Amino acid sequence: MSENLLFTPITIGKKIASNRLVINAMECCDADPEGNPSPRTCRRYERLFEGEAGVIFLEAITVTYESRARLNQLSIMPHNQKALEKFTQAMRATNPKPLFIWQLTHAGELSNPEFSRRVSVKPLPGLGGDLLSEEEVDAIIDQFALSAKIAYHCGADGVDLKLCHGYFGTQVLRPYNDRSWKYGGAWERRRQFAFDLYERVRKAVPDPNFLVGSKVTMWEGIPGGQGCAGPDSAVMDLSEPLDLLQGLKERGANFILVSAGNPSLTIALAHSDKRIPDYAYLHHLFQREARKVLAPQVVTMGSAYSIFRDGKTTS
Repeated sequence: MSENLLFTPITIGKKIASNRLVINAMECCDADPEGNPSPRTCRRYERLFEGEAGVIFLEAITVTYESRARLNQLSIMPHNQKALEKFTQAMRATNPKPLFIWQLTHAGELSNPEFSRRVSVKPLPGLGGDLLSEEEVDAIIDQFALSAKIAYHCGADGVDLKLCHGYFGTQVLRPYNDRSWKYGGAWERRRQFAFDLYERVRKAVPDPNFLVGSKVTMWEGIPGGQGCAGPDSAVMDLSEPLDLLQGLKERGANFILVSAGNPSLTIALAHSDKRIPDYAYLHHLFQREARKVLAPQVVTMGSAYSIFRDGKTTS
């Protein structure tokens, strides 16, 4: 195999990835009516496991069917456990080497009101949704913790507690959430959501071998968005995201997958386009700054790099 650094092993927590290629999580819509993997889901992941990337993230799997973005979205609740165990066993039989990390998600204001409840911590113009109470947000944290426990018992190597791309974690963390409540207003209250989430998940799954981390949006690129200077500003300010990473490290994060943007609003920032590759270079900046905070204890993973391929963004 090539001597390229990409093809060398790396230690993540107490586990070893055979190489540094990472398949990022996506949000698909081919689960069965109960939120279980369908034959089409299984075939997609069989192909990914055959590809031998060192780390494979399971697509955004919802911790609740009450509020979700996709009609046929994978879910991770008690009734899904047997199907998910069978699914994991099939992937391990295909290739036992990749680390398999599951991205746990709650859609919040990105939930589709046609078939689920759209909810919000502070309604964003054009989206809105039912305003959540503090008790409801605490219940959502409990749902994440239960889902992490299910993932552990199904044989996942770890979980990605999603804090990116405009989904629920982003909605709480962004400066736009200036509402006066337990997890709103001052940064110290907004970041506490993520800290409480990590602490409750670690309590639910105390095994130190189980990996916990997050995909994090460093700059959302909308006024008041994650990584912006204030509730009405779109100016980039990385002080809050970097402080978040420091706090997650202190709470036992094993990895951070650095990202940016919001696919619903700033898709070119989240998924760089080879026709306008400028945004892709920002991801190098975000990863460099994240590594300054996280290294060497926490592994920093990158995203939005696929357009570079062999170094020719226009090919």
